[in-house]
Amino acid sequence: PMPTLFGEPHETVQVDVRDAKQVEAACEGMDAIINCTVLRHDPVLAFHVNTIGAYHVGLAAVKHRIRRVVHTGPQMLTLAHLEGYAGLYDIPGNAPLRPGINLYGHSKYLGQEILRTFAEAYGLEVPVLLYSQFVNAEQDKWLHAMAITWGDSATALKCALEVASLPTPYEVIHILADLPHEEFSPRRAWEILGWKSKEDMQHIWEREN
Repeated sequence: PMPTLFGEPHETVQVDVRDAKQVEAACEGMDAIINCTVLRHDPVLAFHVNTIGAYHVGLAAVKHRIRRVVHTGPQMLTLAHLEGYAGLYDIPGNAPLRPGINLYGHSKYLGQEILRTFAEAYGLEVPVLLYSQFVNAEQDKWLHAMAITWGDSATALKCALEVASLPTPYEVIHILADLPHEEFSPRRAWEILGWKSKEDMQHIWEREN
């Protein structure tokens, strides 16, 4: 689904995350930052958006003394390479991320490491929400073991924005529904953010074909 732009008093501006000055200007006067930017297909642009873009967000947060920076990215636990956890079960929510040679995952991982450094060096609060499959519960007919509906993904962002404090300056949290696959657990999201999915998508995982 495409986002709906809000009217007044909300303000919308178009920003190139690759441009530090544009990011800095967009963040001026803000209480928090949510970074959902992503580019997957081009190796050069992916690095500039996913990695350097995160660096620009960190610079803007420090410049304007914005403590809460919510960052987003892809889960990096089930990628199909030798370094991943594919095929395993009961994988803890704080298992070390393994982007391997995946372009998308690797460029986002570098951006996350940059924000981890900013959080530890400047006292920022950076919850990083990692996703896999976004589901339209009325249309989709299969579920990844780390699936979440569009609506539940949005409420997780809201919780990450509003939670009073984090256990450490930088927390990686996988966002998923409580599904019967039992490969992954959503417990960490509840423990840190006080968030649980409301849509279990039972009608999808119980379907016969």
